[in-house]
Amino acid sequence: MLAKICSIVLILSLLNLMLTALIPKSNLKASFVRKWNLTGIWISLLMSVGFCLLLFFEGNQNLSLFTFEGLGLEFKLDSLSVSVYSMIAIIALVVLRYSKNYLKGEKGYKQFFATISVTLAF
Repeated sequence: MLAKICSIVLILSLLNLMLTALIPKSNLKASFVRKWNLTGIWISLLMSVGFCLLLFFEGNQNLSLFTFEGLGLEFKLDSLSVSVYSMIAIIALVVLRYSKNYLKGEKGYKQFFATISVTLAF
């Protein structure tokens, strides 16, 4: 059950970060872009806590998101991958919180958040 919830949250987090790439071409306010991006990072951070719990209670896991005729997308969760994922989520949160004030009023504000979101999604 916890593995299915983690899989769903993983997909939603990746979609959130990838949709942010479309934002620079829109007429949305920069504050909305920043909040949208930080929401995705907080979801990723909470998801890393969920992965830690899953690893602690159930051991190493292979999360299969979908399969079709032998092809699919699967994530392997072990102690190394969970610790690296958690570290990336924490560093991304720190960078985005810092850049919120540092880049305020700059021309490429929305473009920066879109680019870093796509980078974090992959």
